[in-house]
Formats: sequence, structure tokens, C-alpha cells
Amino acid sequence: MSKTENIRLNDPVESINYESQDNILIKMLSGYKIKCRRLLLAFSPTLLSTINFLPSLSLTNNCPMIMGQCIKTVFIYSKPFWRNISINQTDQQGPCSNIFESNNPHALIGLILGDDAIFWSDKNEDELIQAIIKQYEILYNMNEIPMNTFVQYWTKENFSKGCYAAVYPPSSSSTWIDRRKALVDKRIWLASTEMALEWVGYIEGAIEAGQRFAQEISNSF
Repeated sequence: MSKTENIRLNDPVESINYESQDNILIKMLSGYKIKCRRLLLAFSPTLLSTINFLPSLSLTNNCPMIMGQCIKTVFIYSKPFWRNISINQTDQQGPCSNIFESNNPHALIGLILGDDAIFWSDKNEDELIQAIIKQYEILYNMNEIPMNTFVQYWTKENFSKGCYAAVYPPSSSSTWIDRRKALVDKRIWLASTEMALEWVGYIEGAIEAGQRFAQEISNSF
């Protein structure tokens, strides 16, 4: 790592000015400014609208994608009561549409997706927890109370607005941007899992896009 590395936390980007051909000026919410010759943005395309670009991004770069919606829940139990139990998937009626088990500690991970995630994001968390307990009780025919519960509302995260990735809504074009090209004139690149050439929607995709564009930036000097 470079000794001149300057990592700033809790200071989001407010504006990006690329009017000059010599440098790009980045202004943070705190007023702190950074100048650079090349810029790699590592976030979802849906967050482009939260930054003031000067000049404004062209219409072709205005992202039509919308972020997926998800709530992740983790219920920790004293024992893995769900093992060796034959369940009827038609009984899986409740908030969680995907359920996985975890070990050490014993836990059930439940994912609430799409419209259900939007619905439950507006509800009281205690109400959601009780609904999931009831769902597991019916699904596994066991009356077990979790030792601890964790609920992550990805829909409420300011720097993602959801998960797992941005998607194209119905009737929109899926050819919004060329994943192999820079966002702006070989000066500004956007690296995210949505920009990956493979493993789109996964962390591996985000890494692939980041490494590919970082190499492209290095080669441009």
C-alpha cells in the first residue's frame, strides 16, 4: 500500500466535476476536495443519481436500473431442530421466501425479497419477528423460540438502497451501458457487480469489474 494513502470514511461524495481536461475534482459532503486524473467509482449504477456531475451525465448514462429489495434475517437457536424433519414446501407461507441453515451458532437465515421486503420494511420489527417465528413453527411443526434475532433492512441502507444487485424493470433497455467501456471518455469508470462480464450479482462480479477497470486505468497512463 502507498504511504500517501488517504482513506476517508463517513464522508460521501457530493459532486464530481470533470469539465477540465486536465483533472477531475471530487467534492465530499464535508467540503473536502480531491483532484485526480482518472476516477474509478465502485458502487451500484443506481447511486449515480445521488451525485452531482458537472457537466451532467449524458442521457445514455442515466441509469434506468432499479435496486433489488431484500431483508436478511438471522434467528439463532440452542439446537438445530430443523434437521431430519420432512417439510412440505407448500407450507412455507410467511415473510421468508428463501431459508438456509447455518452452524456455529445454530441458526436459520431467512431472506425476504421483492414486494414482501418493501411491505415488511414499513412494519414494526417485533411484528416481523413474530411472523417469522410463526412461519417456522408451521414449516417445521416445532414450537421453538430463538435465543437471538438479527434483522438487516437492505432497503434502508443509504449506500446501497437494497440488494443483491440492480436490475432492469419491465420495458426498459438492457443495453443501457457497455460493460467494457468507461462511463465518461476514458476518464471515469464505474465498477460494480452490475458491470461485471461474469458473476453479475455476486461479490465475485464486483471484484472482476474492479480489477478489469483498474488495469485499464493503469494502462491508460
